[in-house]
Amino acid sequence: MRVIVTGTSGFVGKTLLEQRFGLNDVLTLSTNSTTSTDETLRSEYDVETCSLILKKYQPDAILHLAGVMKSESSEEYFRVNLHYANTLLASAREYNTSTKIVMIGTAAEYGVQGIESEPLSEINTCAPISQYGLSKLAQTKLGLWYARNGVQAISCRPFNLIGPGQNDSFLLGKTTEYLKGVRNSSSNKLRKLQLGFLGDYRDFVDVRNFCDILVRILNEDDMNVKILNICTGKPTLIRDTVKKAFELAKVPWYLCQEQEVNRAPTKIYGDTELFKSMFNSELNFNMDIVLSDMLG
Repeated sequence: MRVIVTGTSGFVGKTLLEQRFGLNDVLTLSTNSTTSTDETLRSEYDVETCSLILKKYQPDAILHLAGVMKSESSEEYFRVNLHYANTLLASAREYNTSTKIVMIGTAAEYGVQGIESEPLSEINTCAPISQYGLSKLAQTKLGLWYARNGVQAISCRPFNLIGPGQNDSFLLGKTTEYLKGVRNSSSNKLRKLQLGFLGDYRDFVDVRNFCDILVRILNEDDMNVKILNICTGKPTLIRDTVKKAFELAKVPWYLCQEQEVNRAPTKIYGDTELFKSMFNSELNFNMDIVLSDMLG
């Protein structure tokens, strides 16, 4: 199977390329001329070049991992998260509708749920509260339109991805980087780790398991599903996760400084029924193993 992959400089993309997960014939695509990839588009709107690339390589599938999670620019969210996807989908529709396109959405499309919430299923009404979630929901809806018009498009919605290689712009990436620094420090006076509110619940997913599922989806011959949650269905208190990282690193908990906030906790976790019906199993996850691997 020949697969074109975008977003290979990101957290998921790097994990996928490093471990491959059975993918052998991989071509990389970017809109950034400074990134080392097989092919480069002039911009996220460059349908012409994208169509030529599809004709040249005749890929069986496109794995669209490129996206922006944090930006000060509304334009960047929609340029990268929506219009880049449209370029790939439009090119596939023009050239070869048998090319499967797997796009990466996010649990942020659903919006925030209260502490007494139910698990979020693919048929839930979406009410994103961030431009990131809104732009990804727009991407999902775009994929649904193309799916109705002959393109094999599926949107995967991962919940909270964690794992080795996650940078310090994410909570657990920041935590594990701090803990590795403490372990390697010879100073008797250590700075505290400043974190936000840790009283929310999230559904954590090992990025390596996520990549494995993506490859399994690419290899599925009959994919009737258009939106799929990638989650464990098990909400975990963020504070417990951070405490576990401190425990594994053998660093005292008093070095963590949590921000106090005056709001109720939130709980975001996914419904796994559709996932289990597809793969006849649940998604494996072991917090101790993931955090130990992140700590090195």
